[in-house]
Amino acid sequence: HPSDLAVALVALDAVVEIAGPQGRREIALDDFYRLPGDAPSHETELGAGELILAVRLPAPAFAGHSRYVKARDRVSFAFALASAAAALRIEGGLIVEARLTLGGVAPKPWRARNAEAALKGAKPTPEAFAQAAALALEGAEPVGDNAFRIELARRVAARALKLAAAGTHIPALPASPFGAAR
Repeated sequence: HPSDLAVALVALDAVVEIAGPQGRREIALDDFYRLPGDAPSHETELGAGELILAVRLPAPAFAGHSRYVKARDRVSFAFALASAAAALRIEGGLIVEARLTLGGVAPKPWRARNAEAALKGAKPTPEAFAQAAALALEGAEPVGDNAFRIELARRVAARALKLAAAGTHIPALPASPFGAAR
């Protein structure tokens, strides 16, 4: 899936509010995007005459430990070859909850629930993150000449988890109005 934002929002359990001829409804963003199946022209669960009213995020449980990492061919305006959104809740030196969603590896943002489950109760170490990243891509099959993307996605996922564990604060760019006062 080419969207950077959708990958991050799926990792954070975003909900889509929809209105249409049948009334209003809500659907988890993870369920909103569809796999091709029998109707590859229908990429979402949006029905005829429906429109998105809002995208809602739950309480910021992962505000201090989340990160998005993207690998791409060019510096700007390029779709991800592989991306990962990671969010961790760490208490007492252990991961009590983890979220990991991959982008650029499937027709929709791919939530790696098996990797999330493996991280629960683990210490936030590079080894734990490498194992979770391997689980996230377990069984992945290349299409055509893109086998390199499986290893790339593993590395991106492990890096996103490592950076999320380190904390979300990212320093402002030089000359940014958000940088330190001079």
